[in-house]
Amino acid sequence: MLSVPEADALLTARSAVLPAEPCALAASVGRVLRETVSADRDLPPHDRVTMDGIAVAGAGLERAGRPLRIEGEVRAGDVPGRLCDPRDGALRVMTGAVLPAGSDTVIRSEDLRLEGDRAWLQPEQPIVPGQNVHRQGSDTRAGAAVLTPGRRISAADIAVLASVGRAEVSVGRRPRIAVISTGDELVDVGQPIAAHQVRRSNIYVVATALTALGYEVEARHLHDDPDQLSAGVSAALAGHDVLITTGAVSKGSADFLPGVFERLGVERYLHGVRQRPGKPLWAGGTTDGRRVFALPGNPVSVMMCLYRYVVPRLAAAEGAQPAPPMQAALAEEVRFPPPLTLFLPVLLTAAGGALAARPAPAQNSGDFLALVGTDGFLELGAGETRFAAGSVLPLYPWQPLEWGAGSGAP
Repeated sequence: MLSVPEADALLTARSAVLPAEPCALAASVGRVLRETVSADRDLPPHDRVTMDGIAVAGAGLERAGRPLRIEGEVRAGDVPGRLCDPRDGALRVMTGAVLPAGSDTVIRSEDLRLEGDRAWLQPEQPIVPGQNVHRQGSDTRAGAAVLTPGRRISAADIAVLASVGRAEVSVGRRPRIAVISTGDELVDVGQPIAAHQVRRSNIYVVATALTALGYEVEARHLHDDPDQLSAGVSAALAGHDVLITTGAVSKGSADFLPGVFERLGVERYLHGVRQRPGKPLWAGGTTDGRRVFALPGNPVSVMMCLYRYVVPRLAAAEGAQPAPPMQAALAEEVRFPPPLTLFLPVLLTAAGGALAARPAPAQNSGDFLALVGTDGFLELGAGETRFAAGSVLPLYPWQPLEWGAGSGAP
C-alpha cells in the first residue's frame, strides 16, 4: 500500500496529456494555454496620455503667472496631433489619446485654471517632466512573450490576448469524462425508496463538481453485477478519456471493479493508499492513454479523493503546469495517532492576512452532512501524531476561494 506522496508521484508520472486544439478568443477563458503568445507590437504602442488635461513641452514650465494658449484638442482614437508652440502652447488631451508630437508632459485638468483657449498653471502644484504619460513599450516590446504555455486563461489574460490581436489561441483539449456509480442499495433521487435503501448522491457530487470546473461529463449508474459492470466500463472507456467510478473497489464480496478492470486490460497503477478517508482508492490506465480513477463508495471519501487526486490529473491532461497546493494554518491543535495521512474538513477564515482553518471533522467517511459549510480540507501528513495550532498545511478547497454563504470566511 502506498503513502499519499508515493501515490501522488506515481499518478503524476502516469499522467497523459491530450492534444491541443484551436479555440476562439471569446471561448478560451478557463482553458489551458498550449502555446507561447508574443506581443505583435510595443505595448503600449505609443506614448499614451493617462489623465485628462493639457499636453505641454517639459522645458520652460516655470511660467505659473503666464497663460498657455490652447492650440486644439486630441481625444483617444484621434490621429496623433502636434504641439506647434512648445514654449507658450498646449493641446487639450483626453485619457487614452496619443501624446502629441512636440510634447512630453501632461498636466491634469485639476491642476489648471481654464478659460476659453487659455490655461494657467496652479503655482503651488509641482510639475514633473514626463508625468501622466504611459511610455511606448514600457509594458513590453514587440516580439516579447506575454503569456506562456500551461496557464489556465483568466479574464485578465483575455485582455492580453485581445491586445496582441489573437482572435484564436491554441489550448489543451478538455478530457471527455465518464462517471459511473455502483451499488444495488442505491435508488435514484425522486424514486420510491425502501427502509434498507439509500439515495444516490456520489454520481451527482462528482458530475456537478466537474461540471462546475468546466468539464463535460456523462454519468450513469450500474448495479453490482460483473457482466453489467464489464459492459458499462467497456463502453465508457471506448468513448471517453477519463473514467471515474464510485464504489465496488474495496474488499467486499460485491466489489467487482478491480477484476473488471483487469479483464478489460486496464493496467493497475495503485490500489490502496495509507490515508483516511479513501484508503481503497484504485487508479490505472490503458495503453492508448485513457485513465481510470475508482473512488471508494463512501461520500466523504469520494469528495476527498476527487479533489486530492482526480482534479489535478484532469488539469494535467489539458497541459496545465502543476501548481503546489494552497496553504492554511490550523486554528487549533489536532491529534491523529494512526500512521495514516488525514484529510481533515475545515472552515476557513482570514486572520492577519493569512488563511486560518478551523477543523470540522466528519464522524466517519459516510458523514457527508459534516461537509456542509466547509470550504475544503487540510492534508495532515502521516509522519506526525500531533499538529499544533498554527501549523501551516496543504489546503484543497472545494472551489476557487470566493467567500460566500456557508463559508466561515468573511
